[in-house]
Amino acid sequence: MNTPNSLTLKRLAQKAKHYSYIGIKKSNHLSAAAGNVLLDRYFHALEPLTDYRFDPSRYRRSFILREDHTHMVSPENIPAEVPRVAYAFWTGNNPLTPNRAKNIDAMEEILGVPVKLITPDNLDEFLVEGFPLHPSYEKLSLVHRSDYLRAYLAAYKGGMYVDVKRPKGNVAGLFAQFDQNPQLWFLGTKHHHNMDVAHMSGKLGWDLKKFHQRIPANGHFIARAATPMALEWMREVNRLLDYFAPQLETFPGNVVGDVVGYPISWNRLLNQVHHPLCLKYLEHTQVTDELGYPEQQYR
Repeated sequence: MNTPNSLTLKRLAQKAKHYSYIGIKKSNHLSAAAGNVLLDRYFHALEPLTDYRFDPSRYRRSFILREDHTHMVSPENIPAEVPRVAYAFWTGNNPLTPNRAKNIDAMEEILGVPVKLITPDNLDEFLVEGFPLHPSYEKLSLVHRSDYLRAYLAAYKGGMYVDVKRPKGNVAGLFAQFDQNPQLWFLGTKHHHNMDVAHMSGKLGWDLKKFHQRIPANGHFIARAATPMALEWMREVNRLLDYFAPQLETFPGNVVGDVVGYPISWNRLLNQVHHPLCLKYLEHTQVTDELGYPEQQYR
């Protein structure tokens, strides 16, 4: 394969920015889409040629610079090994749809590990002693409850998270990678497009897009508990809920959080926290195409 030269990359970047600018200026979705396609080509060409090193001076105002998490760990409660179990969340009292009920029945056989469905009825059994849920948890939308529990799982339980969708295949080999490499903290599905990562401003937003192929997704993932990355994820989500708590009392969420006055935007508790931390701890993460779904099942 021919290595792209710097002039080719520069032209791709210029075209991508041009089309994106036109799309924003004229509200032209086709132009914006063309710009993002070109950005993907630019980043995919650049990716093999570029190493990432975390530089705090690039993100001087970001939460990812906070690292005081020593008080958050109780070693006797946190497993050192990654438990071979998959967790799925159904955070409301609304019944499972027929397709999702079928997926639950098939998950354990496909994945090759035990699957535990966490619901409001058994949530207390899932919690780790000494680490209660945030007081505002019950005020969150059902979607944001799931986002919260993903951070909780990564911080205090370890293991696998799966959406309530039919998974792709057996994951025994992926768990084995954690046994072989103690420095592997998080493994998730690969992002193939720059628009799939969290949209953030400044240099952090640009770096997320630039290295999107190396940032693991969180739809399906396997995590090692009590790592700095996982604890900072949980801490930041709790900090955000401290901030939003007064408004959540007045405007609690519904299923998807589209209630007027509900203060938390769609990805505020998940991608906008998790993706920057993946970038910070990139050397401890891994991406794969072996997780995920053979097809999307939304209903």
